Amino acid sequence: MNRAILADLPQKFTEVILGAFREEGGRWIDDLPKIIDEIERNWSLKIEKPFPNLSYHYVAPCVFRNGGEAVIKIGFPGERTTTVNEVKMLEFLDGEGVCKLLRFDENRSALLLEKMTPGENLKEICGKDDAKVVRIAIKVMSDFWREPPETSEFPMLEQWFDGLRQA
Repeated sequence: MNRAILADLPQKFTEVILGAFREEGGRWIDDLPKIIDEIERNWSLKIEKPFPNLSYHYVAPCVFRNGGEAVIKIGFPGERTTTVNEVKMLEFLDGEGVCKLLRFDENRSALLLEKMTPGENLKEICGKDDAKVVRIAIKVMSDFWREPPETSEFPMLEQWFDGLRQA
């Protein structure tokens, strides 16, 4: 088990997880090296150091044995419903305007995602022109918006905001 993983965790990430999930969050952080080792073995990949701006999920680039690249996202197990909803949305969009979902391990709340190379940075393109930022954001969101199937179980925005208010 690679305990060095814990040393690579950004302090803010640890503080957020411990603040939100207390002892259970601490146990999950302690278990991350084991979880990562299992995912590396099961999916034949090497997970690299996490991205420096982690906040609520463990997210890191990874490399397949054949050299292909992806991104691993591991969520806190107590938030499984949120992770499953994200998976349903990624499956529904199927790479249209978002990264593709390559694999999902529900037991570990782990998503293997297509690695997308960033384009231009909105801050650099727009400077302090907030109206331009909003126009670009609306265009991007419009490009991947589609009516969900009537049988979908996607949470409604009102429900999501209710959850935020309760938090």
